Amino acid sequence: MTKNFDTETYGNVSVRNAMIDTDGTNLVEGIEISIGVSEMVEVAGYHDLDELTADEVENLIAENE
Repeated sequence: MTKNFDTETYGNVSVRNAMIDTDGTNLVEGIEISIGVSEMVEVAGYHDLDELTADEVENLIAENE
């Protein structure tokens, strides 16, 4: 599932559920946040896309960049 958000700081970003490789061997549940065409931020942990707000997405980007 992918959801788009219009944020003040980063503009239009796309968020999707993902499995993140933490160390080459282990996978954890998380999300990928795509900012523009070339930048992506991976955030480990469960996040309900239906519950996320644009402000929360901005905070996740700032905390994980």
